[in-house]
Order: sequence, then C-alpha cells, then structure tokens
Amino acid sequence: MKRFRIAVALAVLTMGLGLGLGLAASAQSGDCRLGFYRNPTVQCVDDILGILGRSKEVSSALGPYVAFLGEVFRTYPDIRKHVLSSPIAADVTPIVVAALISVGRRDEAAALAPPDGAEKIRRADKPSSAPLDAVRASDNPGVNDVLISAYAASGNIAHIKHILENFETADKEMIHDALRMGLMNGKFGSGPIKLGREGVARDWMTPMSMAACARYECKVNPKKMMRMMTLASAFWALQSLSERDENIKKTFTTFLSDARMKPLVLAESTAFGNYMTLLLAYAGIQDKPEINETLARFEQLEPAEEVARPLQMK
Repeated sequence: MKRFRIAVALAVLTMGLGLGLGLAASAQSGDCRLGFYRNPTVQCVDDILGILGRSKEVSSALGPYVAFLGEVFRTYPDIRKHVLSSPIAADVTPIVVAALISVGRRDEAAALAPPDGAEKIRRADKPSSAPLDAVRASDNPGVNDVLISAYAASGNIAHIKHILENFETADKEMIHDALRMGLMNGKFGSGPIKLGREGVARDWMTPMSMAACARYECKVNPKKMMRMMTLASAFWALQSLSERDENIKKTFTTFLSDARMKPLVLAESTAFGNYMTLLLAYAGIQDKPEINETLARFEQLEPAEEVARPLQMK
C-alpha cells in the first residue's frame, strides 16, 4: 500500500512539473518560438508547421502550439496570409484551424477546413478549446505553457500576468509549497536525483511528493495538488525565462516584490539556501542526526520557520 501511495504521489508530481515547463525547458534547444516577438519570421512559423506535420510526439500537447500560432495569426497579418496561401499538410490543418478560431478568425478557419477537424483538436486538448484571451492558469500546469507560448509570439505581457494571477487567489501555505518545489526543480530537475543520503531519501521528489500528496489529499482531490504544481511550474518557468527576457523579468520581479509575495519568497529562498549548505555539510559530516533531520524537514514540506528547529535545539 505504501509503495502504491508513493507511486501515485510521484506520478502526480512528475506530471505537474513536466507539463508547465515546455518553452522554458527548451531554452537551450534553439526553439525559434522563444523570443519570436523580437524577430518574427515566416521561416520560424514554417518550421513549426513542419515539426507538427512530422512529429507524433506533439500530438498530446497541442495547446501551446495552437496558442503560439493563434497569436501569430492575430499579430502578424502578413505571416497569416503567407500560411493560409501556402499548402498545409492534412494533419496540420486542424491545428491551424483551431489557432484561427482561438483568436476569433472563424471565417478564415471555416474556409480552410471542415469544422470537425478543429472540433477534434478542441476535444483532445482543453487549453486550446477556449478563446485565447480567456485562458487563465488554475489547476492545469499545461496552461502555463499555453500562456507562455502566446507571449512568445506577440510579447503581450498580459499573458504572463494571467499566469501570476493564479498566485493571488492561492493560500499562503500552498504558495510556500509551490515556491519550494519550484526552487528544487530549478536546482535538481524534475526527475529523481540522488542526494547521497542513504536511508533518508533517494531523491527529493519522493519525500516532497508524499508530503504534498498527504497535505492536498491527491488521491481524492487531485485538482488541489495540481493547482499547487501549476504554481510551482509557473515559478520555475518564469524564473528561468527571466534570465533571457527583460519584459518577463521586470513583471516577475515586480510581482514577487509586492507586500504579499515578498515575505513568502524571502522565507523559502532563505530555507532553500540553508538546505543547500546543510546538504553539502552532510556529505562531509554524516554523523550529525540534527543535520539529517533538518534536511528531512525541508524535503517533507515542513514550514520554513520549523525546518531549522533541530539545529536550534543543539
């Protein structure tokens, strides 16, 4: 039973972190969508359509592509005309149709393909079903990707603000957990990473996912945990993209500095810094149970002010 609980928790955590990181995670891969708004080219759009036509791997994650193309079609009339006047592969046509519909260009969509093609896309991928301007982040990490992709196409910072709005209605405990998850994912990645503490935790994901699953009752209320994961993936993705995009950096920094977010970010950043210091210390001094307990408390999502208590008691 315990192994089953661990498997469920890890599955939810891995899915949650993986879904919200698309463009941020591909920053080093040369994806032409990154920063497209600074240098919009027909070639990039043709390349994206070519990828969609060749790859089976993107079929389960079409929302970001629909959002990117929809925003391109709305923002750059010349590129839209180029695409609509060029041959479009049969497998790609429903995606182009869905992109046109997402930004209200229904006449062009109707002229391009039978309506059932776009309907199939909408049924298969919910983030592409709503009008692009109505998309908001909530409890689906994939929506972060949708909004980041739309921003990449046009530079419209409103899409990034719609990601940050999700933090405004989340309770502080959930934000604390999301920030910690985001910081850990930024350092160690979303896959299991051995931390070198035998008998305590083979990776950071196992104890954190178990703690989060218990706190948010992930087996009976997966949406609550998925909302926390949506916040965590948003934090990591925007932190990563801030290194490359000044507009995101300015908006993200301003948001994290407001009266509500600033103390939460400070508390978790300090706890994370202490965790990394103690992790290195543990590698050299493995007979200090108070260090091990402190590390374990952090990994089990104990409140930041409680994490260091074992050390304070010495």
